Amino acid sequence: MSIIATTATESDEDFPARALQLADAPSMPPTEASLEPSDRQPCTVHPDWCTETGNHYDHFGTLHTVKGNDGRELLNAHLLDLSGSKPIIGLADTDTTAAEARVKATELRRFADELETLADKVEVSASHEPSGTPQMTACPAGVSFCEETPGTTRTRANTSTTAR
Repeated sequence: MSIIATTATESDEDFPARALQLADAPSMPPTEASLEPSDRQPCTVHPDWCTETGNHYDHFGTLHTVKGNDGRELLNAHLLDLSGSKPIIGLADTDTTAAEARVKATELRRFADELETLADKVEVSASHEPSGTPQMTACPAGVSFCEETPGTTRTRANTSTTAR
């Protein structure tokens, strides 16, 4: 069923026909109870992973996500097969083959290990932090930031290392 668009130039004679078309158009998406039995059938093309039911051309798998502490999505992955193309893995905003996904999985495992190492370092640093006010490094006159290592002073204004 098509719906006729109305504009300011249409005559009033078109409105009764349009009203009938709008009355026939569904106003809400169908509920599970109103679906025909064939619309509830699992996917026949990819029954092991496609979450779509009934007749459909595009196939989507379950979305797997990693969220940040603020609830925003950091990374997602899911299977998809659009209109009979070869199935792929949607990884964030990229289409990824099985071989590419395995390479990314290896990189993500390495990343997870590094993330745990960072967490360990934070815990160790927090346990060794002195209580009270941290010691401040005295900077030369006119310098707002400097780092001090034994025997040298390095400043933001002068990045060369000089002996004291």
